[in-house]
Amino acid sequence: MINWPIIPVGLAIVLVIVALPQILRLLVSFRENIATSETQKIYQRIINPDQALLQSIILLLLADIILLVTHRLVPKLQSINIIEFPVGLSVSLVIGWLGYRLVERFFKIYLTEITQNGQKLNSDLLIVAKGLTFFLFLFIIITIFSQAHEINIFGLIASLGISGVAIAFAAQKT
Repeated sequence: MINWPIIPVGLAIVLVIVALPQILRLLVSFRENIATSETQKIYQRIINPDQALLQSIILLLLADIILLVTHRLVPKLQSINIIEFPVGLSVSLVIGWLGYRLVERFFKIYLTEITQNGQKLNSDLLIVAKGLTFFLFLFIIITIFSQAHEINIFGLIASLGISGVAIAFAAQKT
């Protein structure tokens, strides 16, 4: 009898080994042929320092997608879910960390260029913009992860909001 969990994991490993070089070649080809010189300059300054981390994310993301699809096709296999949930969580955490680094680097370079050009800048506005950009990015990652794993994050957020209002009314006189 064929052991089902071994087949999807084996297919995931083979697909990742075969697909990763092709995806990287496609990205390099896109960067060299389609991107403008300004886009390449931004890429070199912001994204290129984290090239190894980006490759790791692509590898983990491919493995996670294969495990998710396998879990959807064969829902009886709980062993796939045991493997997939930590992989999906690690993908989300690493993407969040990379997003934080990219946003931080982008705003640092942007601030440096603006101050070198002699333009006046409201630093509070940039701090707020950086924070909002990061939290929007984080919200998107959490939403995608929760929807992929059927976690009702919006119900949780709504209940926390209602709880906060109830606590605020209860503590109104103190």
